[in-house]
Amino acid sequence: MTVESIAGIDDAGTRPNGRGGRTDQIGSYIPAVPTPDGEGFWGYTSVPDVDIEKWRAMRTLPVAEDRRRVRRWLRRMGLR
Repeated sequence: MTVESIAGIDDAGTRPNGRGGRTDQIGSYIPAVPTPDGEGFWGYTSVPDVDIEKWRAMRTLPVAEDRRRVRRWLRRMGLR
């Protein structure tokens, strides 16, 4: 498992890309925006504008309780 840093992530969900710009990708992972039927996900460049706005409205960083759950999960998985 590759671990990528999310250091520098902002409220828009972007982080430094290492080349002076910003990206919404983390390593080879991209935002997973579900299709209307819920059976799959839009391709990275195919997401309709309305769904991009819904994605951007979602919380970027977890609240304190979410962080505690993630830390517990990482410990159980031996990743921390």
